[in-house]
Amino acid sequence: MEEIRPPAALAVRGWRGIWYRFGAAELHVRLVVTDDDATLSTRHPAFRVDGVDPFRERLEAAGVEIEPAIELRGRRRLFCRDPFGNRVELIELVSKES
Repeated sequence: MEEIRPPAALAVRGWRGIWYRFGAAELHVRLVVTDDDATLSTRHPAFRVDGVDPFRERLEAAGVEIEPAIELRGRRRLFCRDPFGNRVELIELVSKES
């Protein structure tokens, strides 16, 4: 696995962790977690999708609240909570010029 630098926009919020790339996959590991309540946690798995918009539309139609996401160059993403309160990220990779 190759270590890669997390986007600088995340450091502004105090995010501490390490990212790795292996082939087309990435692994993001948060180093510090201070809460125990899943509904308050920012811990989450991220699932790469071919398009975020169709997922957003279906989730909103089902009454799922979409959480704000910091814009990251080359990525479109959204956050939501599963029925148990766990945070989930859906991420679409786009060109770096977008």
